[in-house]
Amino acid sequence: MTLKKLCLILTCLLLPIPWSSEALDYSGWKRTEMADFRLISGVSAIGNDRKIPVGLQFKLRDGWKIYWRHPGDAGFPPSLSIQSSSNLEKMDWAWPLPERFVLNSIQSFGYRKEVIFPITLTVAQSKKPLSIISKLNALVCKDICVPIEDTVSLKIPSGIPSATKYTDIIDHYKSLVPTAETWKNFKIIDIAYDLARLQLTIETKDKFSNPDVFIESSGNLHFGKPTVTLFRNGYRARLDIPLTSPKNIPLKNQPVTMTFLDNGRFKEIRRVISITSNKPPPSLESSPKQIPWLSILGIAFLGGVILNFMPCVLPVLAIKLLAVSRASGVERNSARVGFFYSGLGVLATFSLLAIFAISLKAVGVFVTWGMQFQEPIFITLSSIVILFFAANLWGWVYLQVPDTFINPLSRRFSSRLPANTKKPGLNEFMTGFFVTVLATPCSAPFVGTALTFALGRGAAEIICIFLIMGAGLASPYFFIALYPNALKVLPKPGPWMRKLEIVLGGLLILTAAWLMLVLLEQLSLGQASIVSLFIIGGFIALGCTHFGKKTFFRTIAVIFAFFAVLFSGAPKYLLNHPLEPNKEFAINNAPIDGRWLNFEPVLIRQLVARGNTVFVDVTADWCLNCKLNDALFLSRGIISKSLSTKRIIGFRADWTAPNKQIASYLQSFGRHGIPFNVVYGPSAPQGIPLPELLSENSIRKALLAANYNRFP
Repeated sequence: MTLKKLCLILTCLLLPIPWSSEALDYSGWKRTEMADFRLISGVSAIGNDRKIPVGLQFKLRDGWKIYWRHPGDAGFPPSLSIQSSSNLEKMDWAWPLPERFVLNSIQSFGYRKEVIFPITLTVAQSKKPLSIISKLNALVCKDICVPIEDTVSLKIPSGIPSATKYTDIIDHYKSLVPTAETWKNFKIIDIAYDLARLQLTIETKDKFSNPDVFIESSGNLHFGKPTVTLFRNGYRARLDIPLTSPKNIPLKNQPVTMTFLDNGRFKEIRRVISITSNKPPPSLESSPKQIPWLSILGIAFLGGVILNFMPCVLPVLAIKLLAVSRASGVERNSARVGFFYSGLGVLATFSLLAIFAISLKAVGVFVTWGMQFQEPIFITLSSIVILFFAANLWGWVYLQVPDTFINPLSRRFSSRLPANTKKPGLNEFMTGFFVTVLATPCSAPFVGTALTFALGRGAAEIICIFLIMGAGLASPYFFIALYPNALKVLPKPGPWMRKLEIVLGGLLILTAAWLMLVLLEQLSLGQASIVSLFIIGGFIALGCTHFGKKTFFRTIAVIFAFFAVLFSGAPKYLLNHPLEPNKEFAINNAPIDGRWLNFEPVLIRQLVARGNTVFVDVTADWCLNCKLNDALFLSRGIISKSLSTKRIIGFRADWTAPNKQIASYLQSFGRHGIPFNVVYGPSAPQGIPLPELLSENSIRKALLAANYNRFP
């Protein structure tokens, strides 16, 4: 054989080798301005094994990222849809461990620079060639997000399989896929949760460094970045994970996939959150549970007494002064019975509130003190009744109802009075009713503690504590009923009483005006204006009764009142689609001023995790104690200065209208009313709740405890 023939034979034998190992194990790069991508194969040919390792490879430009199977708050994961194929039975994806990206309050999971998604192709028949043509859909993001839609293809011949130059890199990314088998020494010790937080206690035989967890859920649940606490010399960790649900979906019985990672170790655990895990995290348990029962009763009574002296709403003080002014001009026995009926009205109203709270709890509603002021219909009815009382004070109308309408006891008490004595009736009883109703948007020292204990217990505890608190609020009335000589300190009856009634009527009108301003925050501007015009029109109609035609004008007032109530509730109860509110009460509600940020629990946790000190203020337009706290301590003093100098970051949650996220936040601390303030910091990542009524000392102590080195 000549040398020329030998070279020709060798050339023919060797030429196919590079084509089979190079040209058939990848599809060729598809290039864009954001990323390059292609399909690669880990084997050179299809042999006896029906499972073929391939990979979808991305090389991303600087600053660009692509998403994981669970993209987070934005984006979508890459996918391949088969357009045509030969000898393909199915395709299985695997997802390497991603990283967490946070931009402002947006959290996402994905990959930078380069990633290969390991894919296993199962062929229908072994030893047969495989070919696929797929459409790729992906989203890559930097400052903007750009979708990628293109076609990728791959052909693998039949033959004796061998490794390609991509085998190792595909295997490397496959080793980065978390499974239940990775991180052998890892286990979950405890799971606890409430409506706003999930708490995981985990353990490993190798010390934790900086553990993290990515949580996926089939429901519309959002899990934030955990706050990590290491203990037992680093062999155990507690992860406190903020939880938000726009639809208030309970975590109970929800299937979740948890991907844990720490310093190169990772594990995937799939778990259904069972009912046995439904207990509040230890750091969130409210302290009133530890207070003895008798102490709680004493606290409830003291809280009710203090409510009498709180500058919550002017009608409360006005109605009480009205009762005193009228009693000073009547006989002692009549005063005793009148004040007794007012106190009875307080107790009866607290009983109704207790029954109402029990009923709502029974159907799963989170009950709070003052929640009725979140309903426009209640605000409208309160405005109408307050103006009616003002008209009564000014002599436009008179409320005369038989005592027997209130209580069978009225006949017995009235029979003991002299014949010429004015007998008490519904007016005195309703005084107690409105003292209670108008006091509900107020809080006071001890009120929050007692209510938190009561509303977290059963029906018997709720009724008992509400009645004891009602007794505290009614104590001044019962005191006068028992000791009528106390009325002797008042001036003798005279023209001053009429002037006092006019002044008190004016105060009631101002209160009704304030309630109508609250309507502006709960309804659209047009709707609130219509409701207010009907209320004012009805009040003017009552005033016109002085000019004659009393029946006609009173009928007009009743009609106006009816339409005011109708329009205040029409969007929700009649039209079945709410009108656009004048102010958005959602996660991104409008900030009160430039110093306060929108309430966002996830962002709060992220800022605290970065070492910031955060102050949260939960307020409402109908909460006068909230306004008092703001005027005395938040708009001045250490909070105001620290907000201005950026030493703390302030978040304000406006609860004027119902908001499930804010309700969940309150419930996570075991609170059932506002005002509510919390201080977070590096030394207090769980938050330090402040008392209902703030003081400079309590604020400073909390700031020092949360971040001692920044607030000397």
